[in-house]
Amino acid sequence: MAFKNWDKELTEENLRDQIAQAKQAWKTAEATEPRAESVQYNQSEDLIVIKLKNGAIFCFPPRLAQGLESASPNNLLMFGYRIRVAACTGKA
Repeated sequence: MAFKNWDKELTEENLRDQIAQAKQAWKTAEATEPRAESVQYNQSEDLIVIKLKNGAIFCFPPRLAQGLESASPNNLLMFGYRIRVAACTGKA
C-alpha cells in the first residue's frame, strides 16, 4: 500500500531508507553534539549540575534560570530527580 507523503511516496522501501538515515543521523549527533549524561541539584553549593557525555560539566545557580529562580531547595531536588528519570525513560 502506498500513500503520498508530501513529495515522497510512503512505501516499505522508502520507510526502511528513512529509518536507516535517522539511525545514522543519531549516531553522528551522539558522536559530535554535547549530550547530557545526568542532571542534579547540588544543595550545598546551590547549583544545577549538568554532566555531559564528553566529560564536561556545566553548572549554574538556579536563580539564573527562567522558571527556577524562586524554586525551593526541595523543589530543585525533585527537579533533578525528574530530569534523571526522563533521561533514562524518555518520559518527563
